[in-house]
Amino acid sequence: MNLIRFEDLGWLEELVSYSLMGRVRGVGRDLFNRRIHKTVLYGMAVLPSDNIIELGFGTGGLTKIIASAATLGFVAGVDQSPRMWEIARRRNDRAIRERRVDLRVCDPALLPWEQGRFDKAIAINSYKTWPAPADVLRGVRRVLRPGGAIIMTVREGSTNVLKVLKEAGFVHGQLIAHEGQDDILAAFRATH
Repeated sequence: MNLIRFEDLGWLEELVSYSLMGRVRGVGRDLFNRRIHKTVLYGMAVLPSDNIIELGFGTGGLTKIIASAATLGFVAGVDQSPRMWEIARRRNDRAIRERRVDLRVCDPALLPWEQGRFDKAIAINSYKTWPAPADVLRGVRRVLRPGGAIIMTVREGSTNVLKVLKEAGFVHGQLIAHEGQDDILAAFRATH
């Protein structure tokens, strides 16, 4: 009897990720994150001429919202997942073709843009996936113009975020929103 090994089902996972079911999962994730996106946009107004980098763009829902607000600016994003890149690329296809959005698969500590390229940075729930958060934040600080700001949301265990932001050279770090007694969601804003 031939048994199917789990490794042989990789095609099934890809089919789910890129099919209608993958899109449904993405829409579900966007609905779940809508409250978080509002918190982020409340903490950092997006101006039409803003150049913004998003760390961990996921399905590209927030990227699309930001690009529609920064109509004269530029939105870039990095994510470590090729699958998320594919979904986000499709969702933001028009803005990418217009060269207003640039999405890359890369380590967030190795941002491929020049120093001072961006006005603002956004990171939604990606902090916990960074192997060395201070290194990532130093990289973000490098690509932000002087006076640029970062806003981040962190789920669970946000107690050291302000300390790490300070280690990376950000100042004026503050907690701008918090839900739950166990740091279920915390949003931070800092400038450099």
